[in-house]
Parts: sequence; C-alpha cells; structure tokens
Amino acid sequence: TGEDNDDESRSFTVYLPPNFCTDGTSSSLPLRILLAIHGFGGNSMQEIKKWQDVADSLDAIIIAPVGTETKTTGTHKLGWNAIDCCGDPVLNEIDDMDFVMNGVMEVFLNEVINSSSNSSSNSSNNSSSSMNSRWKNMQPHVIATGFSNGGFFTSLMGLSNDRPNWLVGVIP
Repeated sequence: TGEDNDDESRSFTVYLPPNFCTDGTSSSLPLRILLAIHGFGGNSMQEIKKWQDVADSLDAIIIAPVGTETKTTGTHKLGWNAIDCCGDPVLNEIDDMDFVMNGVMEVFLNEVINSSSNSSSNSSNNSSSSMNSRWKNMQPHVIATGFSNGGFFTSLMGLSNDRPNWLVGVIP
C-alpha cells in the first residue's frame, strides 16, 4: 500500500438531514448512511448537494470523503485509487480503501457509539445528546455510491473480501 504525499491530512464532510435529531418516528430503523464518493475532479460538497434531497426523504446521513489531489499534472483534481484510474492516487498507490473504510467510516461509527454510551449519563437536553441517544441502539446500514472514478472505487468496495458488515450495498 502507498502513503499520502507530503503527509497531507485527509477529510470528509457529514450532512445530517433537518429532522434527524427531532423525528422519533423512525427510531426502530437502522442508522441510514449514504457514503457518497465523488468522481475525479469532483469534491465532497458536490456529493452532499447531489444527494441532499434523498437523505432528507430517508432521514439518512451523508458522508462524503475527500479524495487525494493530483499534483503531478498540475490539474489539482481530487480523485481515488480505483486501480486503473485516476491521477496521483493511482500513481502513488494511495490506500484509499483503508482511508474510507477505517479512516472515515470506522472513525465516524466509533465516535457515534462512544458518544452514545457517554450520553446515557448526560442529562442535558441539547440536540447533540438527543441525537446520540437516538443512535445508541441503531445498527448502521451504509450504502456506498459514486460516479465515474468514484463509481470505480465504489465497485472495489463492494467486491472487497474484507467488506465490513455495515456496508449493506453499493451503487456505482
């Protein structure tokens, strides 16, 4: 596996639908997460905007990771190591699978679980503690989707032998 150039940090964007913390009607449903992977040259905010209406209607979270910047050609486009495409992530053998599966999803899910267990002893009535108590007993169901370079990467996630049990579907 490769390493990121210049020790750059990686990030992701999270979107919570407006009624996520207040709507108790779906509390028996799994924690719905749409993992939206941008294409080469795209970005996480484009994915959030693209899927926002869907997330709102399903009361789902959107998590949109940010790809690695291609610097060698001077394009500065973000992309993913999807084996044959695209840019510096492939040339430098960036381990994007580890970044998305462990550095984004596992970190996010662990934070949810830890904050949920900590909120049970917190008597505060703010939206954060309401949200955490709602997540406490929910099984996460993640659907990954992407277009073009993001679609190639999404396909690799679905084909992975090490696919985690929270990944219940892929839509390249």
